[in-house]
Amino acid sequence: MADLNQLWKKRLWGFWEDAMRYLRIIVMGYVYFPILLLIGLAFLYQYLTRQLPSSFPLGWILSFFLAWLLARSRPRTFLEEADLIFLRPVHHQMGTYFRKAVIYSFFIYSIQLLAFLALLSPLLGIYLAGSGQILPFLIPLLVLLLWNLILARQEMRAQQPLLLFGYKMIRFLLNLIVCLQIFQVIPLYWVVDLTVLFIIAFLSWRKGKEENYNWTFLLQVERKKKTSFYSYIHWFMETPEQQTTMAHRRNLRFQFLRLPYQPRSTYFYFYLKSLVREKEVFYPYIRLTMISTALMFWHVPLYISLLISVLALLLNGFQLYQVWPRLDSFWFHLYPLPLRSREDGFLRTLFVLLTIHITAMSIVTLWSQGFGKGGLLWLVGMFFLAGWVYVGIRKKIRIHL
Repeated sequence: MADLNQLWKKRLWGFWEDAMRYLRIIVMGYVYFPILLLIGLAFLYQYLTRQLPSSFPLGWILSFFLAWLLARSRPRTFLEEADLIFLRPVHHQMGTYFRKAVIYSFFIYSIQLLAFLALLSPLLGIYLAGSGQILPFLIPLLVLLLWNLILARQEMRAQQPLLLFGYKMIRFLLNLIVCLQIFQVIPLYWVVDLTVLFIIAFLSWRKGKEENYNWTFLLQVERKKKTSFYSYIHWFMETPEQQTTMAHRRNLRFQFLRLPYQPRSTYFYFYLKSLVREKEVFYPYIRLTMISTALMFWHVPLYISLLISVLALLLNGFQLYQVWPRLDSFWFHLYPLPLRSREDGFLRTLFVLLTIHITAMSIVTLWSQGFGKGGLLWLVGMFFLAGWVYVGIRKKIRIHL
């Protein structure tokens, strides 16, 4: 039992010792990029805040986002593959271990929630509460966060995937109702809310006592939590802990086969297929493309649209470029092709993906703000990509050749 009490502390400090090494390198060696990016984003945020109309449904958007964020919160357990053999037989003695996981996760999520509300405090003050104070929103959200983590711990005992999905949907709907009340979209019913939340937590606790933990699901959750952290580190450097998950993309198979069958397209085919299939790279690329494209619906001056597009391309290109060392595998050296063709294939892949990005932004700009702005945005974006990809990034990846 004493060993189990010390196991949590050992796992926790082991993770943070490793994490602090990466964070220290980022702060010391790459701090210039986040500072420039934050300055640009802060400028855009202040400008867009003043441009939002009073009828903008901010309460609904915040409620849906926070309900989704709270519903997907799960305790960080720091479990490992070997625990299936060594800890599974003593799962009945691990109550203290999992309680510490809930407390630690509540602390980490609370910091993220506080930062999110602090970032939105100008909007909350203008459109919802009449002041910039975040405490009226933070305290009930912290209570709701703790409730979600407690229920998420009990859900880790469920054995059927459909049952897990049902639990998560119920929590999402309840989170949404409470968040709509917090952000003054619907009338307040605090007594009803507290009663319903308490009853559901009590029933979940009673049912959880009768079942064992689903260890396979526990390991899957922990693997996702670890992957999400190293995905953030991946924006700045390559890490050996970064795990990759490949998707089949059967619907794109014939599109890849349409590429020209010639030596010039060999590495372009492999790099493009690798980036599209890798979930940890392709999904952030899609999210950044969609978010930046949606921002183009705003009727803003041309220089604001250009600034948004350049920042979006830098974010997307930076996270795509970081995959290069991992793609430098043994198999790519087997082809009887010059090293320069590998470099050209990777740069061509980046250029094509980022061209799709800027084209999508330009089409929306053309539709919302006119042909002139959309065409100029596309031309400036293409000139920027040509210079940055084939001059700036080429110099960096030549170090690895």
